[in-house]
Amino acid sequence: ATIPWPDSAINEPSYTQPDISSIIEILRNHGSRLSRIEERLEEIVTNGRSPRILSDDPPCEICGRWSDNGRLCPECERKYPWF
Repeated sequence: ATIPWPDSAINEPSYTQPDISSIIEILRNHGSRLSRIEERLEEIVTNGRSPRILSDDPPCEICGRWSDNGRLCPECERKYPWF
């Protein structure tokens, strides 16, 4: 025997799956943190100040890492040249 689903259950949002906007924000935050870690490691290895930390470059619009042009990081520019 099958249990029929009520029509209201079909239209209700799922509480087990997060909203896509919250996932995007989390990914950007992780990318930004990863970029800061990479810059700090570069600074430690080279015994000097990293220019990106000093200039406070804006984050990439896709992944949240640093960007040279204020929109996309070099990796996202290669992956998404149309963006």
